[in-house]
Amino acid sequence: MKGKLSEGLDLPDEGVRLVIAIGIPLSSLGSADVLLKMNTLWDKKLQKNSFEHRKSHLHLTGENWYTIEGIKAVNQAIGRGIRHVKDFCAIVLIDQRFSFDDNYQHLPMWIRK
Repeated sequence: MKGKLSEGLDLPDEGVRLVIAIGIPLSSLGSADVLLKMNTLWDKKLQKNSFEHRKSHLHLTGENWYTIEGIKAVNQAIGRGIRHVKDFCAIVLIDQRFSFDDNYQHLPMWIRK
């Protein structure tokens, strides 16, 4: 995931009939951009009474953002199997974190149904 087989590939119709996601592909915590984003969200949490915080990042913590970024990559991979209304694909999500309410809500609505 993240640019390997989930982005930039066009696999129409019979190109994909099964997507298996084992785990959530999280970015490296040592990455400068990841640390910067998480620290920015942490700073905004500390300043929760500021207007800017209420307007932009209501309850998004650095940890939540980090997990959501991984789930976005899973959503991208799932999209490789379902390209149009007549397409079909089996989707297997293997990780108990997908069942948590906070993570589950970031999966596409049609999967949650």
